[in-house]
Amino acid sequence: TQIQAAAIPALHRGQNVVLQAQTGSGKTLAYLLPLLKVVDPSVKQVQAIILAPSRELVQQIGQVAASLFQGTDYRVQTLIGGANIHHQTIRLRDDRPQILIATPGRLAEIVFKLEKLRLGRVKVVVVDEVDSMMQEPYIGEVETLLQATPLYSKAAAERNMEAKLTTAPVESSAAS
Repeated sequence: TQIQAAAIPALHRGQNVVLQAQTGSGKTLAYLLPLLKVVDPSVKQVQAIILAPSRELVQQIGQVAASLFQGTDYRVQTLIGGANIHHQTIRLRDDRPQILIATPGRLAEIVFKLEKLRLGRVKVVVVDEVDSMMQEPYIGEVETLLQATPLYSKAAAERNMEAKLTTAPVESSAAS
């Protein structure tokens, strides 16, 4: 689709991208397909996180991802509030997914409260519906989760270096 043609090459180059398009335009595949290049299926640790504001959207993205990665060594898991957290953490331990699709609240609970997951190998974070996720009640958890990844310190270091090298304002964008 048009959104995929625009987004996928930029994502393959490691650029941050903001995708804005109508429902049904192929946005989900636009950010899932590049994961094939970034995520190493031989590494049984979380390398990509997709955050979405609702259980329904997490499940919908999970179904698309399950279809896309079926028959491969990529493991995908969804984490949503309202589901049995004990079963979710057991599955995390046993399946060792590389790709998590989660609501921010449930992922934060597993990472910070239960301490059942570390995000030290995360290479990609996708924030779906970023317009609503950058507001209450999500923004605090999203920021805290981003800070727990290596991407946060790398991005902070890059921003500091850019600030030292230029006097012009630096524009940045967030992945969605």
